[in-house]
Amino acid sequence: FSPLHLLTLANLIKVAACSHLVGVFNIGSRKGVSKADFAEMIASQLGLPTTCAQRGRSTNILCRATRSLDLRLDVSRIEVALDRTMPTLLNEVLKL
Repeated sequence: FSPLHLLTLANLIKVAACSHLVGVFNIGSRKGVSKADFAEMIASQLGLPTTCAQRGRSTNILCRATRSLDLRLDVSRIEVALDRTMPTLLNEVLKL
């Protein structure tokens, strides 16, 4: 899981469009984390308690859609194309 803050994504789309890039690119944060870790990062940043939260595994959900357990994006191609490093997920959460 490697999301970006909406303002970061909008800026990257603008930069990519102005650069006249052609092709398919993954745009996301570097070094993604699990959705549980992401939720904890958000809660920490917003000063929210996590005492009631329970970690689970998506593989334990009945009728779960088949998908990879690692949903992080490889952003190396867009980094090379735009000659910039994608932000880390922590930096994106700190924008909240």
